[in-house]
Amino acid sequence: MTLLATPRRDRVVALLSSTAGITSIGAVVDGPSRRTFAALLDRASVVSSDEVGLEAIGPDGEPIALSPPALASLLDELTRRSPGCLDRFLLTDARGGMLGLDGRELRAGGRVFDLAAPLEWRAFVFQEALGQQAIAVYQGTWVRQGTSEVVLVCLLPAITPALDGMDGALGPLDRGALRDLRLMQGTPEDPPPAEQRVAVDRLLMVPIRSALDKAPRPAAQASRARA
Repeated sequence: MTLLATPRRDRVVALLSSTAGITSIGAVVDGPSRRTFAALLDRASVVSSDEVGLEAIGPDGEPIALSPPALASLLDELTRRSPGCLDRFLLTDARGGMLGLDGRELRAGGRVFDLAAPLEWRAFVFQEALGQQAIAVYQGTWVRQGTSEVVLVCLLPAITPALDGMDGALGPLDRGALRDLRLMQGTPEDPPPAEQRVAVDRLLMVPIRSALDKAPRPAAQASRARA
């Protein structure tokens, strides 16, 4: 299960994932509720406000919306039954392979990355032509650990929240939001090799990057980051 929120933390969605797909359950959070459920919101990764998944539309086309207390109670029960579920998701990629994150390891493209061991990763964007008159812009997350290397890709959101001016609008609760907004940024690069790519749901890119960001880095990469 993965928790997502808008940059303003006024909407939160729980993504319940399995190899069969994703079901989302949402709640609208007002000012008083944000204070009451601060701990819950702090666990949520921030994504762009225009993401369709934040509408929490069910398979029948109807919204699945709960009140903040009801959503909090549901999450409490789920974590009681399955400790650690908030740091875990499990899906099947477009090639039928496992795509999963369980807090300790990332599985993608038939490879397993140990999040407790040093690894390298970076965020970037690239574009490719679609036919003769259209261009698609993608975001990518390159990951390498030892001999294992993969690039997670998805379409770039139509609107990516800008960092300029956000610092003053974010209170102590939203330090995590500022971190996630930074994780959304990427530098332009050439398209990665097709054989390295693994398509992921766009809503999961920030949670994946957040997990990678917490993993230790090789000494050489850590030194470059401090330079």
